[in-house]
Parts: sequence; C-alpha cells; structure tokens
Amino acid sequence: MRLAAVSAAIAMVVGLSGCSVPVKAYLVPGSSLTIGESAPMASLNSAVGGSEAAMRASADLAALTMPAFYTPDASGNLVANTEFGTVKPGPNNSITFTLTGKASWSDGEKVSVADLALSYLEATQSPAIQSPATQSPPIQTNLDPTQGTVVSVYGRALAETSLGYATSAVASANSLTVTFAHPVADYKTVLPITAPAHLVGKLALANPAATASDGEAVVLSALSDPSESAGNWPKIAGVYGSAFAPDATTSRFDSKVLITAGPYLITKASSSKVSLKANPAFNWGPKATVQNVTLNCLNGTDALIAAIASGSIDLASPGSTGSQTLSAELSALKSKNVQVTSGSSEDQEIIVLNHAQNAAFDSATYGNDAKKSLAVAQAFFAFMPRAGIWNDLLGSTGLVKSDSLALLPGTANYASATQQNGTKSYQFQNAEESQQIWKQAGFTRTVKIRILFDSANPRGQIEYTRLATWSVLGGVTIQNVSSQDPSQVLATGGWDAYFTTIPALQNHSEAVGRYLALSGVKDSSIDALAAKLAKSKNAGQDSATLVGLDAALIGHFVALPIFELPKIVVNSKRMVGYKANLGLDSVATGYSNWAVKASSK
Repeated sequence: MRLAAVSAAIAMVVGLSGCSVPVKAYLVPGSSLTIGESAPMASLNSAVGGSEAAMRASADLAALTMPAFYTPDASGNLVANTEFGTVKPGPNNSITFTLTGKASWSDGEKVSVADLALSYLEATQSPAIQSPATQSPPIQTNLDPTQGTVVSVYGRALAETSLGYATSAVASANSLTVTFAHPVADYKTVLPITAPAHLVGKLALANPAATASDGEAVVLSALSDPSESAGNWPKIAGVYGSAFAPDATTSRFDSKVLITAGPYLITKASSSKVSLKANPAFNWGPKATVQNVTLNCLNGTDALIAAIASGSIDLASPGSTGSQTLSAELSALKSKNVQVTSGSSEDQEIIVLNHAQNAAFDSATYGNDAKKSLAVAQAFFAFMPRAGIWNDLLGSTGLVKSDSLALLPGTANYASATQQNGTKSYQFQNAEESQQIWKQAGFTRTVKIRILFDSANPRGQIEYTRLATWSVLGGVTIQNVSSQDPSQVLATGGWDAYFTTIPALQNHSEAVGRYLALSGVKDSSIDALAAKLAKSKNAGQDSATLVGLDAALIGHFVALPIFELPKIVVNSKRMVGYKANLGLDSVATGYSNWAVKASSK
C-alpha cells in the first residue's frame, strides 16, 4: 500500500456524494476520525441481525474491515475491485464469483471460496428461508450493469436478501457459481464476505488440533454434501451467529475473532468502542486515506447527539430518538461546529402481512378456506390505525405521511398512484367494519394477530401501542412478539404483521423481492408487473408499471405504507470537502475519499 503525506490541497477530496473532485487521495499518517453509533456493537459479523441501530453499527464496521467485489466511488457508482475478484453473470440466472487469490485475512490466511460458501450457506440454510419450491423467490431488475442501483446486504441478516433465495451453489478452486430463480439487480453485491470460514469451521469442529484447512474443509463439505450440511451446519451456524459477539461480562470481543481482510485492521474492540488502523497490506480495493478510525458505540440516539454536540464525533447518522424531534435534533446540531445534511432516506415505514404457512393470513390456517384468509386480511387492513399513527408521530419529527409503496411523496405520479392503489380506503381505523368482516366470514371468536417490530426503536413502540389500544373492539387479539433482533422471530415464522422499512420501489425496484419474500404472497398479476419492471431500462421512470405494481401489492394485502423516513448525516468540519450521500446504507462506505487534518483532535 502506498503511504504518502500529502498537502491539504491534494487531500481535499469530496466524501461519498453526488459530486467529487477528481484527485486521488492517499493515506495521511497521523490522521484520525471518529464515527458515532447509536447502539453498542452487538457483533463483528455484519450478517447477524439485531436492532436497526445495532445493524447500522455493524454495517459501518463491515464497510471498513471486509473486502468486496464492488465498492462505491465518490459519486456512489459501483466500481469493480478487480484485484480482489470478478463477478460474471452466466446462463440460467447463474452468477460466478471468482477470487484472484491476492486477498488475505489479517491472520495470514488467504480469503478463499470457503468464505464465499459460508455466506451462501448462512443465507440459504437459515430457517427463515423456505425452499425455492415452496416460496416465491424475489423478482429483481435486469443484469445490465448500468441499470442496477447501489444495494448493500450489510445491515440486514443475509437470509432477508436476494442471496437467501438462491437455488444452488457449486464451488471450484477459486470461484463459487450461484444460481438464482430470477435475475437479481444487486448481483454485484449480493454475495459479501462476512466472516473468516477457516476460523468459523475450526471453532465448529471444537478440536484444538484443527487447522485452518480443516476449518475451510468442513464449510465446503456442508456446501457440497447434503449429509454434511445436515450434520455440521447447525454447529457452523451456531459459531457464525455467536462467536463474534462481545463477552457478556467484560463487553470485550475475543481477540481470536478480531480478523479482517479489508482496508482496516481491528486493534482492539469492545461493545462500546472499536479501534481500527489502516491495513498496510491491503491492495484489493480502495485504499484508506485516514490512518486511525474509531467507532464510538453509544447507548441511544440521545447519547449520540450529545457526543456530536460535544465535538467528540466526526461522522454519524443519528436515527430515531424517543425524546427529541427531528427539528430539535437539527436545531441542536446546526448550532455546533458540524455540518448537517438532512432529507429523505428513500426508505418507507410499512406494515407487511405474513401469508406464509401457519400465519394468520394463510388459507391453510383455516382448512384451505381462501375466503376466510381473505376476510382476515381485509379486516386487518380496515383495522390498521394509520391516521392515529400519523397523529402520534407526524409534526416536527421529520416523518412524511405516505400512501404509496412505489412512489415517494411529492414526486411525479404520486397523486395518481394514491388515487388508484386503494390506500384511501385505509386512512382511518374502522374497528366496527373489521369486526363485521370477521363475523360475516364465520369467525365466532376473536382472531389472534402477532405483531413484530424492533422493540429498540421508539417509533415501533408507539405504532404498536396505537394498534393494540382498540384491538378488542375490532374483533382481534393483538400479541406482541417484538424483539431487538426481529430476524430471530422472522426465522421462526412466528409473526403475522411486521412493522419494518423497505425502500420505495421508485428508485429501488429490487425491493419487490423483499415484499414477496416477507409476505409469501404468490400472485401472477404481481409477478407479471414485477417482471415488466425488471425489463425496464429505467425502472424509476416507468410510472405506469410502478403505479400498477403499487395497486397490486396493496390490493393483494401484501403491505400498507405509513411513512417516508428522513435521514440525517452529521460530519465535523475536520472532514475537508465532505458531502453526504443520504441514499447509501453506511456512512463508512466512502472511506477512501475522506480527508481530515493529520493532527489528532
């Protein structure tokens, strides 16, 4: 890695944003930067689910410590890391991921096909994913490299991404070929390196004499041999999910899991602070420009905002807070020595219904009586208190009322979409109507609906409370199955309605797949519209298909929109020329364009 002290003028590059200065940046010895997080670091493995805030923290860490086939440039466009490997679409919706063999883990072991296989197995062997024969795989946009959007799997359990719906994978000496049931828009980033397979395999073997080769072999055996998968995968998965968590007593991470293969090395780590330094051997992706990076992991957004105000944080994206409105946050922060960027995150707060096996909206739950399951869905939509939630949470919170799953409020065709998609019928809670629907369908007692949300998110708590308040009058028994790690509940299938966030389809057409995956809905009209959108050269401008798909998703009781969510990115003025990109998942994604003064704070 080239190390060079450069003048402030050369170092003045713009951070990951829509514009940049075409000047190459180099690492500045002695430079430092602190990223603020609003939750303790729950796992060094970014594929492990958790609260929204915890997943943001692991996403930022992954961007700094894990290699990738593609990384965004200064304008947010994906650029191939050809020194690391290549991604090549093939026939029958197959994608081949080939490693150059140049990348190494910080313990000296090579990044290998076993590392790719480990991520694939985690996604496809997860109990959250049914076999492709029984569950609709996501229909995504085409494989035209110029049409895909930047989509990151970090910050979400792998089983909830396109990778979870792959049908098969075959390993060779230096590549893994994965086959999907449909084309995937995010094929460049769909298979991340998440954890060292040689370490995970060794720990799963629980044999002190096991070597790195033994560890890789047990992972690859689980991929290729069905009997091995059944026998050893639970052990591998157990290590994958738990070994990278901090010690419950000391809050420190075991030194043996501080292994990285990205631009930064982990020097020490606890749940409250992770210290990183630039990896001098890293040459298989964009190089670091700041020598030392610290992730300060605080207890909640209020604590993060206080730390930003005190001047101890250089970069952060504060999330929801239970005690401060967005306008109050902005007011407090803008008065400090920081730059604040705010706007739409393009994420939508929605409630999605589970139509999969054994759920409340599955006809098999009622003896394959489709009329009964349809009545339950109709009644629940009528019961949803969207107006009440808006009253509780709108105002100065920065949230924007949304009536569309496809189009963002205020954009072209939004008004026409909301006139056609049926949301006008579900503005206000109508408990009497919902109760009448259930009675007409032949229900003699209340119906139990299990509500899932991120219990660490204060917004989710308010939404659930509003929904549950008048549940008895609506002929429904509401059960709280919330969790700080919703992916665990999703894995069991023990939920019926889920408050979550999914990007608006307007700029993220690949999100159709997540709607289908979460809801389990199988409908030819939705599939046809999704396939048409996939073929659009500019899906964001295909208003007719977007409007039709919006109506189809709502008309088949897949989900209801609630809010368009805001986003804030805060950076200190030590970051020269930085400009935030609100559309990206991680504030650390643009690490190769950071420019800060060489002196420490």
